[in-house]
Amino acid sequence: MRFRTLEEIRRHLSCQRTSGLSIAAYCKRDGVAPNTFFNWKKRHRDSTDDFHRSNAGPVSFLQLPTQSAENQKFDLTLPNGSRLAMPLPCDPAFLRQTIRMLSGLRPR
Repeated sequence: MRFRTLEEIRRHLSCQRTSGLSIAAYCKRDGVAPNTFFNWKKRHRDSTDDFHRSNAGPVSFLQLPTQSAENQKFDLTLPNGSRLAMPLPCDPAFLRQTIRMLSGLRPR
């Protein structure tokens, strides 16, 4: 059994997420036992999320054009292809939770 540093574990978790491969296929390709990978994922879920949030790059804001009252909404497409259409006056906590949930989905 080989000991992996936290940095190596985070790299594997991140690489699998962006590879488009299933966990089984990624583990086979990179020589990691699937049970070990699932344990990493379970143990490092919160720290991995914090790691990705801190490395997400700068955040900028966009002024949305004015729309009529009945059409005030925005559309957002996430990097994994998930699309989100929300009314403009929405709860920021709900929006954040929705984006986190959708960003965990595999790319199409």
